[in-house]
Amino acid sequence: KKKEAPAFRHITRLLYRLDGSGFLPKDRFHIWKVDVETGEATQLTKGKYDDAAHNVSPDGRWVVFASNRNPVPELEPLREDLFLVSINGGKERKIPTPAGPVTQPSFSPMGRRSPITATPNPMIGDG
Repeated sequence: KKKEAPAFRHITRLLYRLDGSGFLPKDRFHIWKVDVETGEATQLTKGKYDDAAHNVSPDGRWVVFASNRNPVPELEPLREDLFLVSINGGKERKIPTPAGPVTQPSFSPMGRRSPITATPNPMIGDG
């Protein structure tokens, strides 16, 4: 019989596995734009951080999203900031964000403000 090599996984992040889901992918989560007619996908955010909780401005020019850009995000998992990026991609801009977890960023109907849902109590979730 041929011996199988021992199974191993090189772990590089503190948060690497979720019960019920298994090992997390090595890739980070980013914001993408997809043309519904052609199916062409364009990556709007890049880097070594996860980007999530996004929303598009009413005029279709901007995307607001939450991201934890701390040196080791897993040490402060509830410390997210808000960022803006053009719908065409480019440089991301950090916008003033209250301390604590940030969820559901959105724009006012006129697009001038970005109201957010936030809580100073990290034990209170979305639901």
